[in-house]
Amino acid sequence: MTEIFFDFEIKGQLADGINILERYGGEGKSGYGEVYLVHVEKINKIIALKKLQDSLKFDKEKHDEFIKEGIVSSKFKHPNIVKSMGITKIDNDFFIIQEPIFKINGKHDLNDYFSEINDKRIVDWSIQFCYAMEYANSNGINAHRDIKPSNILILFDELKICDFGLVDLIEKYSTDVNMYPGTFEYSAPESFNKQYSIQSDIYSYGLVLYQMINNGDLPFEFKGNNPQEWKELHETYELPYFESVFYPIVKKCLNKNPEERYNSFEELRYDFESIYKKFSDEVYIPQFDEKNSMDYIAEGSAYLFSNDLESAEVYFEKAIDLDDKNINTFLNIGIILIDRGFSNKAIEYLNICEELVEDNVNETAAVFFNLGHAHHGINFEKSIYYYEKCIENDEKYLKAYVNLGNIYKNEFEDYDKSLEYYNHVLEKRPNCVEALMNKAVALYKLGKYEESEEYFKKALKCNEKMDTTYSEWGKCLRENNNEIGAKEKFIEANKINPLSSSNNHDIFISHLILGEKIFAKNRYHRIVELNDDNITIKLRLIKEFDEYGYFNEAINLLDNIIFEKENEEIALITKAELLIMHNKYSEASIIINKLINETKDDFILSASYDLKGRMSNSYEDALNNFNKSLKYNPNNINVHFQIGKLYLDEGLIDEAMEIYNKIL
Repeated sequence: MTEIFFDFEIKGQLADGINILERYGGEGKSGYGEVYLVHVEKINKIIALKKLQDSLKFDKEKHDEFIKEGIVSSKFKHPNIVKSMGITKIDNDFFIIQEPIFKINGKHDLNDYFSEINDKRIVDWSIQFCYAMEYANSNGINAHRDIKPSNILILFDELKICDFGLVDLIEKYSTDVNMYPGTFEYSAPESFNKQYSIQSDIYSYGLVLYQMINNGDLPFEFKGNNPQEWKELHETYELPYFESVFYPIVKKCLNKNPEERYNSFEELRYDFESIYKKFSDEVYIPQFDEKNSMDYIAEGSAYLFSNDLESAEVYFEKAIDLDDKNINTFLNIGIILIDRGFSNKAIEYLNICEELVEDNVNETAAVFFNLGHAHHGINFEKSIYYYEKCIENDEKYLKAYVNLGNIYKNEFEDYDKSLEYYNHVLEKRPNCVEALMNKAVALYKLGKYEESEEYFKKALKCNEKMDTTYSEWGKCLRENNNEIGAKEKFIEANKINPLSSSNNHDIFISHLILGEKIFAKNRYHRIVELNDDNITIKLRLIKEFDEYGYFNEAINLLDNIIFEKENEEIALITKAELLIMHNKYSEASIIINKLINETKDDFILSASYDLKGRMSNSYEDALNNFNKSLKYNPNNINVHFQIGKLYLDEGLIDEAMEIYNKIL
């Protein structure tokens, strides 16, 4: 990641706090979508984000595995390979996080240099290319599978290949069954039969080499999207003779028979090096850097997707060992931990940053902002304190104003105060979607419905792919008892992000409120599917059926789980709990006594005696059952609370206070 050290023109926002400085690629130019050069406000750094195909909007089951595998690309450390730091998700789109490769004099990738390359530069860049491919091949990448000029970037005369391992990843997880993993123009004949090898990459580079020699022209002319026609073209076109020292190399690379091509990029490099001797005695040899802190942090962050904090911290400590006074190391670890939901652990690392800010004044605002972010939801007073300190150090840190507005809106219900912060942001950046959306919510809470609608529309105009704008609008309408209007907004949110459990849950509640029982059941099954049949999610939804007046449906769904036997006991506990809530004590007692007699699970025994205690007719009987519950689970907070209530009902105030203090 590069520090921002000179002024860039901000050309838009990829998401709130992620400002677009440059955009490369696009339809017809990049196989995987655009590449964005962005400034990330919360770390004050420039990075590159490469957008992946829309076909990767797959189901949740594959989501975490895909992201973890994306971290594999971060393990390639070669000066001629674009450094990757894994994969992230922004507003429902996947991006590869990469080191930024800046345009130099308006030039970015090899396409930009075809009209001005001399033989010395051709052979120099080709040697660099071969070294990178040798490194990749020796580290488990059998074939890149998409060698082409736009995947060969140039920075200060240094060649860098991007997208290593990406094609395999895309092909494995894409939902597009017709996806071809490569680019037709540069594909070896055998690639169309899904036969990939080092030799197929050598063929692709032969075509790139031909272009470097021939001002960007290819040895054939053809436009089309039919893979069979492209296959026939690559199998039949004749390589025209051209006067160049590189002709024999190109001819060998482009042999129709893979076995007649070079055996390896090392062998290809030797031929280039023999030519290079005509220009210089000093042949290029890559200079490897040692692993830096971001390499270890990227590897550690992969473990956080499976909540393996212990393994992640092993790599974080390796990063710290390189330089335990490097504030950016602690800051980046803290940010990743916040993003992955480990805010308490993040505070530990960010507190060290706070100790180091005296010698790192440029990072002060970022440190205070992220301390505020880490405390957000844990300790709001501290969160406000750190956001205000962030602003004291950098009044342009607009994200801090937005977050302060959110605290006053959501936690203190001080909507006028929150509007002060949102308005400040919108004066500086009128198209800040998060400020527009939250201002709309605050206005709605103040009863300014028409003005609120205006700001919701403005937010959607700035970013029509923000499903949260629709969902927040829907929640406002629900609060105002306009459930039909709310459902319409939730459906719009779900169209943008159909894999969101939250969006589906909002629609589920709308169906319950509007009496649409069959639709609610269908949505229940969809949410369960998105959450990998998670029993906790199932039981929460079942309780919501009951909460909105569908007791029989809730019992039927529990009986289905019981019948399947996979989570039978926890479903029986929930069924007994619902029966007690509806004063069906006899049926509940049968279930509870059966569980006590048959289960060997301490959790189930504790829950069973808890419910039995709640049905008891006397103080002594209830206390006895609650104590039995604690015997099997001493930390059962619900049971301690029930005992406290029992003491209060008996007028035992001191004993109740002792229990509540213990709970706290």
